[in-house]
Amino acid sequence: MRQLRTPLAAAGALLLAACAADPDAPPPPATSSPPPPVTSSPANPGTPPPTNPKPAAKPSFPQAKSQGGAVIKNPKIRPIFFGADELKSDVDAFVKKLETASYWRDTATEYGVGAVTALPAVSFDEVPPAALTNEEVKRWLEKKLEAGAAGPLGAPDGETLYAIYYPKQTTISFAEGGGSSCRDFGGYHEETVASGTKVGLAVMPRCAPPTGYKSLDLVTSVSSHEFFEWATDPFPYTDPAWSRTRDEDLAWMLVAGAELSDLCTAIDYTPLKPVDLGYVVQRQWSNALSSQGHHPCAPRRSDEPYFVAFPEQPDKVDVPFSFTETVRGSSVKVKPGTTRTIDVTLYSDTPGPEPWDVSVVSYDRNFGDGSPSKFDYELSETSGKAGETMKLKITAAKNADFGVFVVTSRRGRAIHVWPGIVSTY
Repeated sequence: MRQLRTPLAAAGALLLAACAADPDAPPPPATSSPPPPVTSSPANPGTPPPTNPKPAAKPSFPQAKSQGGAVIKNPKIRPIFFGADELKSDVDAFVKKLETASYWRDTATEYGVGAVTALPAVSFDEVPPAALTNEEVKRWLEKKLEAGAAGPLGAPDGETLYAIYYPKQTTISFAEGGGSSCRDFGGYHEETVASGTKVGLAVMPRCAPPTGYKSLDLVTSVSSHEFFEWATDPFPYTDPAWSRTRDEDLAWMLVAGAELSDLCTAIDYTPLKPVDLGYVVQRQWSNALSSQGHHPCAPRRSDEPYFVAFPEQPDKVDVPFSFTETVRGSSVKVKPGTTRTIDVTLYSDTPGPEPWDVSVVSYDRNFGDGSPSKFDYELSETSGKAGETMKLKITAAKNADFGVFVVTSRRGRAIHVWPGIVSTY
């Protein structure tokens, strides 16, 4: 929901740099060096291959899950600006192009979301405060919608997203440590009630683009994220829809986030600039592609082989997910002070002889709260190819309880990840 620094979005600096699909598209964030590879053990050359080799395992591909809420069947988007915003005409044109470009159809149709209707942008001749809270943003929109059909925004409409683009001078924050714009998040979508009608809004602060990005590229990418999440989960607090994974796929939700756009922000850093759209957008999670064993983010790239190493997770662990709910996710159980070895199987949707590098990193140490990991991970090999299996030794400290790890597959500049959970209980 809050787009920019979802947990694995921060991890992207280490794991998820990928080759730009378009020379004009922004490159991914700068990367840092991965941990040194684990030394592999040489195979015994005198050991003959098995007579009847075991077929390579195929992973149970992760799936997003609806919590039963409604999606937006006829989405309308109303961009809102302040003063003479230099990006107003470009963003207005971007939203208009979403009506006809294949991008929206290719990502939203499988969730029952209809075609976008672009409503004319509205500019208010006022200067927003330098600091706003999320609650103040909602009160401001409610006030503007009180004018009803006679007002510049029209009557409140549950199928219209009010997309508010704040200038760079304005910082938006959440109460009680929820973070602030351009430091902890790059955008978010919300819900409120205006004149008795439940409505959705999205907030896009004007953050400085990373090196290589144009300001417009960052704005349209964040917009595509929030537009899609609103359309598939319009009222996340009162009527949640596509905002979960299956329970067994809990690890994906812990490292990536719960909504469909979050899942792909975390695992896909390939900038996308569709020819018939002409603007930079984010790819979106697709249950259909995932279930077919392809890269789970749509639109699918025909030139993108999907290769991944997935860890065996034969156990279950109960994890508190909210004040009232516990989720039972797939995991690996390791007794405190001991070591357990599991299989890591290599899979590709495009079989071939090309190997790829595999490594394992602790999410807790590298991307979580920064605290030292209480689990150590050691692979038997550092590379392999589709159909092969390597071993992963997980050692738990005596005071270990719960951890998350990420298995990374890298070939050239292409990187794919698979998260896992380890626990001692």
